Amino acid sequence: MNNETIKENDYVVEVQFDGKTIPMVPFVQEVIRNVVIGLMKSLRGYEHGAEIRLLIK
Repeated sequence: MNNETIKENDYVVEVQFDGKTIPMVPFVQEVIRNVVIGLMKSLRGYEHGAEIRLLIK
């Protein structure tokens, strides 16, 4: 799959706390996905379809 054919809904959202994956209902996954992608689109260097990793320590 190339970057042009990837839709925003194709992104998989996973949240981890201390290395443990936290289960989420689809609505929460969609909210997180849409917020993060919306923020990333405004940044220079954003590429549609690229993997996004967000780490908060």
